Amino acid sequence: MNTSIIKAPSAQLAEQLTATLKRLCKNPNALDLVEKSLKFVFEALEAGKISLDMRLIPRGMTVVDYHDWQKQLIDAGVASYAGGFTPLIIDSDQLFLARYHLYHSQVHTRLSQLASELVSSSLADTTNSQEMVGVLNRLFPATDITPDWQKVAAALALKKRLCIISGGPGTGKTTTVLRVIAALYASENRVHNRLRIRLAAPTGKAAARMQESIRNNIKDLHCDDELKQQLQLEACTLHRLLGFKLGSVNFKHHAGNPLALDVLVIDESSMIDSAMMAKCLEALPVNARLILLGDKDQLAAVEPGSPFASMCSQFGFSKAFASELADLSGQSLTNFVSLAPQPLGDNLIFLHHSYRFDESSGIGQLAKTINAGQFSESLAVMNNDDYPDIAWSDYKASEYRSYSSKELDPLIDTVQQGFSDYLHILKAKNADLVKIFEAFTQFCILTATHKGHCGRIEINLLCQKALGFDLENHWYHGRPVMVSSNDYQTGLYNGDVGICLDIENNGELRVYFPISEGFKDFTPSRIPNHETAFSMTVHKSQGSEFKQVLFILPDSPNAVFTKALIYTAITRAKHSVELWGQEEVLLACEL
Repeated sequence: MNTSIIKAPSAQLAEQLTATLKRLCKNPNALDLVEKSLKFVFEALEAGKISLDMRLIPRGMTVVDYHDWQKQLIDAGVASYAGGFTPLIIDSDQLFLARYHLYHSQVHTRLSQLASELVSSSLADTTNSQEMVGVLNRLFPATDITPDWQKVAAALALKKRLCIISGGPGTGKTTTVLRVIAALYASENRVHNRLRIRLAAPTGKAAARMQESIRNNIKDLHCDDELKQQLQLEACTLHRLLGFKLGSVNFKHHAGNPLALDVLVIDESSMIDSAMMAKCLEALPVNARLILLGDKDQLAAVEPGSPFASMCSQFGFSKAFASELADLSGQSLTNFVSLAPQPLGDNLIFLHHSYRFDESSGIGQLAKTINAGQFSESLAVMNNDDYPDIAWSDYKASEYRSYSSKELDPLIDTVQQGFSDYLHILKAKNADLVKIFEAFTQFCILTATHKGHCGRIEINLLCQKALGFDLENHWYHGRPVMVSSNDYQTGLYNGDVGICLDIENNGELRVYFPISEGFKDFTPSRIPNHETAFSMTVHKSQGSEFKQVLFILPDSPNAVFTKALIYTAITRAKHSVELWGQEEVLLACEL
């Protein structure tokens, strides 16, 4: 079964699978039940869930209770409990398509195995343990922040094969992992001639940002030059790491051909769906460490399953392990012990202190209120003059889309101001690529949806007209594009952003994409499925940062406009963010 189809199930596929299950059904009286069950499973998948919670019986299901529902599906021969071989699988009162239950089981089993494994290293020796305390003290100088969760994370990574680090923007996730890697090198180089560490992320831009951040922070690290040289690591996409295979949903690396590494570090883990997480874990060597970085409060993966968010629901150390971490890190963890620790409790760290957004930061305060679901308070924060970096404007896009009022749309002036530096540098002769991309990332408009007056498509058209670009030509100097599908031949992946430019001013257009070594360029005809990117959806903005962000709320409440989406939009901004919309739409998220 083609997983790419499953991830975006069409009506035709649903009909085909329904017909197949009806043929398998042993009870003619259960045909309607089987058809409705499959319909609700597909709806759950399209909503990003890996399974359907049978305890929440959807309207229209003619069953006594969820036990009766399960029994009827099993008696019909189309479903079985975990371990069975049927198209539908029931596990812990969740109804899965068989393939997704396999992914779910693989992730759960491998994570549980990794979580329970202590690293058999020289740390058990008292002398070496004291030596590592010294290494951590050098890498993590004393701070007023108590406990120093970055230091605790490094101690955890030294002891466990699985280390999960969650934190919002500006909490120092990448800085932490750099120091963690330095500590691992210091610990393990006694055993390995050179520790094999790989860095990866779900998208090309996230991988590039991770690599850039790590290399920018190496100079400030308290270690010798030899170690700093070892830390000059490259990052790549997960697809490239695992080894994509044209025409196949499988990868080159798997359980039978594992990755050649000792430590795998994955950034932006909240963007990883269940299928990809299962494949990453399958390809991990038996004795390797896995470090996952992400923000549990960001939007979940677009495809079904949110394994990172599930992992992050298990915080709370066991008493014995908290004591071990305290001895190694010098941090008191008494208040973070759980009386009933969960399977991943000893593997999870939350970074709370934001180095980017302090108490005077409006972005930081707004993110907190949104995360807490306090939407009324968030409006008050945005209207507070003490926070000049955030703003709210009453705006209804549909009021400005008629022919007579288009020129009055305040968005036109905002677009022209926001992209003014970008337009200026585009007109310069022999413009530097780095400066062009820096200017482009000064400003971005984010939307909740693709279509409609407040959607990406219409706002991109408005941007192009407001900026004076000729829409008669599909490709033009200055057109930013976002790739919308993975293309293994070009090495361009879903979410990668490039800019079409005539650098030589000779009429020859090339599309440039930033990579770790600089830039790679292609003729426009080689660019895979793509879209103009003056404006982008919040989902597609994950892994990106912009100096200024304008977030256009939809004109009316809808299912995709959620707390996680608003939080993700706000935290794409480094310096300032504006929200344009109607109060009732924002407040509807509270309901």
